[in-house]
Amino acid sequence: MYEDDQQIAAAHAGLHYNSREWRRAAGGGEWNGTWPVIDRDGRITGEVVDSADGFFNVNDEAMIPTGEAQAGGWTVDDGYATPPAAKAGD
Repeated sequence: MYEDDQQIAAAHAGLHYNSREWRRAAGGGEWNGTWPVIDRDGRITGEVVDSADGFFNVNDEAMIPTGEAQAGGWTVDDGYATPPAAKAGD
């Protein structure tokens, strides 16, 4: 159905990275060396990145831009970002 992880991310933009729908869709991608990008609300942006430069890792499942994490009140520790409690289960 999808040729690569970029297409998967683009087709599912707006889904939360913890949602059942996203996990099902993401399971079909290779995700070798790339990560889906999320916004401060944990929603897939439709983009993917292959570098951590300017991003924080989110539970080894996604990447969030540094500015988005900071603006959204995410906790940052050693290259990883954790969403605020209110956003964790969206």
